[in-house]
Amino acid sequence: MNLMCSPLGQNALATFQKFVDCLLAGLGESAVTYLDDVTIFSDSWAEHLEHLQKVFERIREAGLTVKAKKHQIGLNRVTYLVHQVGQGTVNPLQAKGDAIQKWPVPKSKKQVQSFLGLAGYYRQFVLQYSQIAAPLTDLTKEKQPNAVQWIEECQKAFNQLKATLMSDHVLRAPDFDKPFLVTTDTSEHGVGAVLMQEGPDQEFHPVSFLLRNMSERESHWSITKKECYNKEKK
Repeated sequence: MNLMCSPLGQNALATFQKFVDCLLAGLGESAVTYLDDVTIFSDSWAEHLEHLQKVFERIREAGLTVKAKKHQIGLNRVTYLVHQVGQGTVNPLQAKGDAIQKWPVPKSKKQVQSFLGLAGYYRQFVLQYSQIAAPLTDLTKEKQPNAVQWIEECQKAFNQLKATLMSDHVLRAPDFDKPFLVTTDTSEHGVGAVLMQEGPDQEFHPVSFLLRNMSERESHWSITKKECYNKEKK
């Protein structure tokens, strides 16, 4: 749902966000907010009605108004912060995937940065994202010319990112009442991890992929030191 309020001045968005956070304090297990949007989620329809009632009561008590045209109730999946969320899973928004797929080959440093900005928003869906994107990230370094030198490694990374982000990626929504499993790995230029959780099928499914590029100094470490560093960060 979408809330409406009177203008609050120069810091309206930040002020309103804090206000709504206070308004819905204690309801974090069933409602989340982002600026003027409120998302309410439940495990069953009966619970959902209860959660809706609590949120609406607080909105009414605060004297706020809900914009009816942006009001949706009873959906099993919703679009939230350019993700498709619902039924225990999280997917990239299809429209953004299409935009990535149609992205032309960058010719300038700024165009590379724009592509990485969009692709990087979904990096948690891609195993070893930073390692795949490394040839493109190198093009954006300060010492590189504005007109990029597009070599074979760049094209390969470009194609791989597009193909990976267009595939059917699904992450499981975390259940904080169940244990997590973390697996780690080290490559020549980075350290990575996969956060997983066991599902109803008794298989482990990814919740998020994490990767950190090593600095130039760290990349010269021995493989033993890299592995030890990875375990320490875990």
